[in-house]
Amino acid sequence: MKTTAKYFIAFLLIAAAILLGFSAEAAKKKKSALLRTTPAGTTTSAPVPALVPRFFTYKSPDGVVDSAGEPSVGSNWTHEAVSHNTKIDGSTNNIPNGGTSLYFGGFSPAMAKVTWDDCSSPAGAQWDNKPLISANTPRAAGDPILFTDHDTGRTFCGQLEGLTPAGCTIDITDNDGDSFLPSDGVIPSDVDHETIGGGRYHTPLPNPGPVYPNAVYYASQSVAEARCLRSDNGGFAFSPATAPMFTVADCSGLHGHVKVSPADGTVYVPDKGCGGDVTLLHDGGMQAVVVSEDNGLTWTVHPIPDSTTRGENAPQYDPSVAIASDGTVYFSYQDASGKCKVAVSHDKGATWSPSFDVGASITNGGPVLNSVFQAAIAGDPNRAAVAFFGSETGGDNWHCGNGEDCTPEPAFPGVWYLYVATTYDGGQTWTTQNVTPGDPIQRSGICGGGACRNLLDFFDATIDKRGRIIVGYDDGCVSAACIAGDPSITAGGGQNDYTAKGYIARQSGGPRMFSAFDPTEPAVPGAPKVSGNVDQSGTTATLTWPVPDNGGSAITGYNIYRKIGAGSFSLIATVPTTTYVDSGFASGDAYHVTAVNGIGEGPYCSDIAPAFTAVESPCKLPGVLAVNDLNPDGTDNDSGQNTPPDPRVNIRQLFVAEPFLGAGVNKLVFTMQLAPSTAGSPPPSSQWYLVWNRQGADSSDPNDANYDRIYVAMKSDANGALTFEYGKFGIALDPMNPNPQANIPTTKGSADTGTYDVASGLVVITISNSKLQSIDGGASKYVAGTALSALNVRTFLARPDGGPRSQNIANDITGNGTYSLAGNASCAVSVPFLGAVSRKTHGNAGTFDIGLPSSGSPGVECRTGGSNGNFTVVFVFANPLTNVTGVTTSAGSISSSAIGSAPQEFIVNLTGINNAQFVTVTLGSVSDTAGNTSTNVSARMGVLAGDTTGNGLVNSSDIAQTQSQSGQPVSGSNFREDVTANGLINSSDIGLVQSKSGTGLPGNP
Repeated sequence: MKTTAKYFIAFLLIAAAILLGFSAEAAKKKKSALLRTTPAGTTTSAPVPALVPRFFTYKSPDGVVDSAGEPSVGSNWTHEAVSHNTKIDGSTNNIPNGGTSLYFGGFSPAMAKVTWDDCSSPAGAQWDNKPLISANTPRAAGDPILFTDHDTGRTFCGQLEGLTPAGCTIDITDNDGDSFLPSDGVIPSDVDHETIGGGRYHTPLPNPGPVYPNAVYYASQSVAEARCLRSDNGGFAFSPATAPMFTVADCSGLHGHVKVSPADGTVYVPDKGCGGDVTLLHDGGMQAVVVSEDNGLTWTVHPIPDSTTRGENAPQYDPSVAIASDGTVYFSYQDASGKCKVAVSHDKGATWSPSFDVGASITNGGPVLNSVFQAAIAGDPNRAAVAFFGSETGGDNWHCGNGEDCTPEPAFPGVWYLYVATTYDGGQTWTTQNVTPGDPIQRSGICGGGACRNLLDFFDATIDKRGRIIVGYDDGCVSAACIAGDPSITAGGGQNDYTAKGYIARQSGGPRMFSAFDPTEPAVPGAPKVSGNVDQSGTTATLTWPVPDNGGSAITGYNIYRKIGAGSFSLIATVPTTTYVDSGFASGDAYHVTAVNGIGEGPYCSDIAPAFTAVESPCKLPGVLAVNDLNPDGTDNDSGQNTPPDPRVNIRQLFVAEPFLGAGVNKLVFTMQLAPSTAGSPPPSSQWYLVWNRQGADSSDPNDANYDRIYVAMKSDANGALTFEYGKFGIALDPMNPNPQANIPTTKGSADTGTYDVASGLVVITISNSKLQSIDGGASKYVAGTALSALNVRTFLARPDGGPRSQNIANDITGNGTYSLAGNASCAVSVPFLGAVSRKTHGNAGTFDIGLPSSGSPGVECRTGGSNGNFTVVFVFANPLTNVTGVTTSAGSISSSAIGSAPQEFIVNLTGINNAQFVTVTLGSVSDTAGNTSTNVSARMGVLAGDTTGNGLVNSSDIAQTQSQSGQPVSGSNFREDVTANGLINSSDIGLVQSKSGTGLPGNP
């Protein structure tokens, strides 16, 4: 779940001699606006070897699947569209997009539809909310599931009615959510781990024959046993299961997702523990697949002989099964040591190949020692892929963290990323890559309870019509602070967000799951996804683009073409960066950009006619470009004695950001782009100074007058070990009146954090404003509206620390820039509020919730509050809460209020609530683990005992409705008629409704 990562490509290295000397400070360079950035919502994986898939990751926009715990993803092959781009010779490429993608998770009130535009690379991704009908109604607990029958284009979105047998609400769409029809659902259901799947029927076909081309299956479990139901009419009604798939004597109840073989219709459900001790989780058992060859009527358990399970020792998540076009079965699981293993069967699970540790070797990192959330897919007989969350940190405390205390074991100190393993030889060999390097999906534990259970129990993967791998996952680390990390924090190395933001990783290159659609590689690069803006004067255009797919050959540069007015396009520049600034822009000019690699020049997507827009934000890293040391054509703006001899001291750009890091937290984040280097480590005895004019003074320092500037710096010692510090910078040298502190930096303390990635050249330094205030003017300085003026960067290679650091002896020096502080608080985001419910326990029948919509007509609580007028209002949020300050009610009084055992909930108990009135409950100063804050959050409830129809008036309709349910067991579909909330619908309920006949809420007749 992430803020957009930033990518920087390799430049040509520059070598020159060092010329030393002393002089007063003097600016030497003009500020330009060459900017290196990536548009919001897309990231790329690190380079991977040939014949391995390449990926881009796509973040959902704000307001779309913001809280997507345990998401499912589908691909509708019937809605494939064809995109086009243009080759440099003028001919056209036609690129089928493989169909739309559908995404659903958490308590999202809508399914997300994603439409891909493959004109550019990365592809354009249009995310649209498609509101659900029944699957989005409020409930205290649920189990989201989505399944797309890619052959027919039908998608099913299901949500359990709490952890009860009250049923599953299912919405069905044949047009990607433009309209939904409610299924009859599954009543009764089992209580947990529901799954929907489907595919061809096994022979012989059921009698009477089905009315929908494929079978649709629904499975869930109730601890003691698990059942699978089948629908023969496309999911609108499910026949009761004649017998359980298995009981607790056979397997653990926590099964995985149901899959159907495209070869012959055999049905598979994976399970993480079978054949062990007859306990709930089968200690000492084996992973297994539960198989039906008669369309779900009977089932057989097939264990994997060399597999292991953790049993009850720790949480363990679902295994996953995938079936290739010839019936080959791929089974992926977390073994007892936490590693990700895959076994293969060619006889429907009767026998298995030895399990393969797919995390043992990683193309772009170390081995994966712990894994969770396996998601397997398969295409052609020898082709399969497994996506999973993995950490290079070992230990059996991987599930320990904020909310799951494993004392005496500590919280897990590792970091988690998304990995994808692929095989093209039937599982004999696997190649595995980290798809999100540098951008973790979680820090510390991925837990079975508490705040660190934010990602819940699984994510999902699928294949589009053209064989691309598509992974739908959720991200728990989205803020700038979480992504950057803090090495001083042991558990997870930094702040944890505990979000569940919706993401998709989509294959951009390399061999696919269907060999018929493999691209011929190496090939020319993809078409850059270019955006542009014009400055306020209308004379300078800035073009930016993310690095496109490289076609299997490293990109060497980008060609910029411009058309003036009605003329033709001509090449105006070739640059190594992903930005170009044209200071000769005039209204009506247009551009296109191509990428070049060792194979040749790639296509372009569309002509760009830049217009005035604001493109920089201090709220998202890297922030605002404050200092630039590149020429308009992308070359280094270096000359003379300040030409750096080593790329590691070649400064190119400096950005400043102030992302929201929590209430009251004020920090500056400096992102310095040096030239990339293949050296592998920082140079020893070197310094990188960020220097600006002081804002104030330091009365506690008797030598303060000797300093006129402040600095933040990265330094290396004689062994190349790095430190990050801040301090004061001595006044400029006056040869006629020399000062002993002239141009000398004096350290005052350590910066908060600092990192340097030598390969990319990226340096990130974070410092608290309070540290700067302590040496420069106090609390009135370094606040919104103040500025870092005359800001420049200077570097010094192999220069032992100490002595003057003037710019004319620097190996590189930039011109002066300015950054105006916006204040971290200006980047705050409101707490995402999902809705509220009125909750009551109905005797032994269970707990049921009435939704209280945040807009439109208020929800009506028809159940009695008893003689004391007692009610419970539960506020449900997307992220775990950290604090709520103050709760008020417009009627009655508050008997208690607190964050619930589920930390996304805040529970308010009311008393003294009279009948026939509206009640508004308001929470003040709400904050969550993602650092979001809201001044207040309100819920409004209509209290009208007996109003079972919820129309604001008690009359004969309510009496008749209650009478019709008399004697029926209380369930998710009729609990409103149990107005006494005692778990029975009988004469007492009818009598209460009759006694209230004629009453209504204010404003109703």
